[in-house]
Amino acid sequence: MNDTQTATDELRARALPMFGDAPIPSERDRDVADDRSNIRVIMKLFLRAWPYIKPQLFGRWYTPGQGVQAQMADDVAGGGYGFGYAPLLVTLAALSGPLLGMVPWSLEFPLNLLYLSIAGMVACAWPVPFTTGRTQTVIAVALMLMGLTANLIASFVIDGYVDGLYVALVTAACVAGWMLRFQRSEGRIHYR
Repeated sequence: MNDTQTATDELRARALPMFGDAPIPSERDRDVADDRSNIRVIMKLFLRAWPYIKPQLFGRWYTPGQGVQAQMADDVAGGGYGFGYAPLLVTLAALSGPLLGMVPWSLEFPLNLLYLSIAGMVACAWPVPFTTGRTQTVIAVALMLMGLTANLIASFVIDGYVDGLYVALVTAACVAGWMLRFQRSEGRIHYR
């Protein structure tokens, strides 16, 4: 490492707010009132950055005996591996809360909102492993939105932490379908 590289690295380190205040060029130093950015600008930035965000979101598959794959993990469908067990797991997790007494059997507000979003998660979880293409993607996005809604309701609308644990259990069951896949070949079950 040479002195020029060290000076450049120090300049970059100072540019990050977590390392201290960074100098802002005068043409970019504006008041909040002068900012004309809107959701369109944010979405444009997100779409431009998607090729860099996608590998962080999808990750890479680990297969026992083969290690981590070099290419990025496939989308919801693909690779010959399936997750047909996930809808049953999500359904059991959804039923476990009321059956085990984690949450009360009640359709009063705000529990009705929680149960409605959990029911939406279960309803969306069933077709995802058995559909393909655009239909599967749309249903998977709906499942994520239902999960987000359920987690927000459990965190901010209903008092206590047990309902949050219940929603976390249902969410973990949904995530299990993405994280653990099975395939039957040569008379054996393989997983990744």
